Amino acid sequence: MQSEISSMNGWPSQHMARLLQEALREPAFAAQWKSDNDPSFTPYAVAALELRSATRLPMAERAALYQDLCLRKRVLVLAEAVGRPVTAQMLKVLGKTAWRQFTRRDWQDLFAITSGDDLTALARLPKITPILVRQFKLIPKNFRVSGLLNVTNDLVVPANRWQQLLAFYQRSSSAQRIALCRTAATIASWGDFWDLYFRCEGKFLAPFCLPDAVRLSALFAPISSPKEMMSEALRMSNCLANRISVALGGGRIFLKLRGNTPMNAELIHLREAWVPGDILGRGNAPLAPELARPIREELQRLADSITRSGDAAVTHEADVHIEKLRVWARETYPAHDIAAVAEALQSVRGKTRSWSNGAYAIFELGIGGFVQAFSSPDSLEFMVEIGSHKYDESIHARLDADTVEVIEAAGFYWPNTKDNFRRWFNVSGAEDIKAIAEVTMALLGRVLGYDSSNRLLIHTHIPD
Repeated sequence: MQSEISSMNGWPSQHMARLLQEALREPAFAAQWKSDNDPSFTPYAVAALELRSATRLPMAERAALYQDLCLRKRVLVLAEAVGRPVTAQMLKVLGKTAWRQFTRRDWQDLFAITSGDDLTALARLPKITPILVRQFKLIPKNFRVSGLLNVTNDLVVPANRWQQLLAFYQRSSSAQRIALCRTAATIASWGDFWDLYFRCEGKFLAPFCLPDAVRLSALFAPISSPKEMMSEALRMSNCLANRISVALGGGRIFLKLRGNTPMNAELIHLREAWVPGDILGRGNAPLAPELARPIREELQRLADSITRSGDAAVTHEADVHIEKLRVWARETYPAHDIAAVAEALQSVRGKTRSWSNGAYAIFELGIGGFVQAFSSPDSLEFMVEIGSHKYDESIHARLDADTVEVIEAAGFYWPNTKDNFRRWFNVSGAEDIKAIAEVTMALLGRVLGYDSSNRLLIHTHIPD
């Protein structure tokens, strides 16, 4: 009998193994435990023994309980153990449990799920783990559907995320709620779950925080949301879709001319002031001087007005997390590894010919995944991208709650379409290059799992 128990790896504690060693000395119990015709007996027996706190019972009562498990109706035995009626549907649910991993508290939580709809949803799953049971009550009711429940069998979602998801959902329109619930039913991976979460968050549709001055301009109309930036990028055949994270961070304001004239312009926050940025036509082509002159004058007026009013503040929350990533990288990796990344970044800086013909430094892992950095045409910025689950299926399994927190807290934009995670960094000299190198190393480690046993491949692409 000892071999029967010792082969059961993964028990949360040893007390149940010792209890079952004793129970298996009872012939009737041993026969049902080993029976291929009744695989549901094992989770039922373990649940009943845990819920009755059988290890605390006198020997005679334990022996009687072993007999009851074999001879009496299971719903009656469990009803006595949990203190409430138990249905045949609950027995069906027990058969789906990863029962070796369950503690007494997990069984209690499972039997506390008494709603008929909830039990039906659980009964449809191929398995039920303690991870799901422990967070089940936190999951918004409308999202307790097969796809999402099955994914959260293995994905631990912090309580605050569930609370935020419910708040996002409650703010949605009726049509949006229907679409979100349909999506929840079909998700099949961790990445799918977070796609749903950030879709519920609604940042893609929510307006940017913009100063009143740009809304009142007679010449310009502000590009006011990520969705509008995507639409404008298609209309203008330009790179605005890649600049969403900059606008979300508050460091730049993007504008278009009122009417149908194909032109985009930007205002840039530098230190304590706003200044005019690029003025570009369709496909990022330069505007004719006679057209650009009045546009630049209005841009300067707007920049001065916003600076004086202090009406727009740049978001700096991500900077704190960036500094933490830099410290982590310096404490984790040797200086020469960080220097090699910095050297690759420096080699491509300023080598981009246009927004559509760029210079890249690419840092690729042999185990899968990459981080890459694109130098802006004016060499004053780097766009850093983390290869996302939208391209690489293996990234889905890396997107646990901690990894998502790193990506989001560091200011990376969660892709709404088939894109990478990305954000922009300002570059004025060697110290900024070193900072981006440290962040790159931290992202390779914290998001993609890079360590000294992995091979880091460094490539650079410089356009002819």
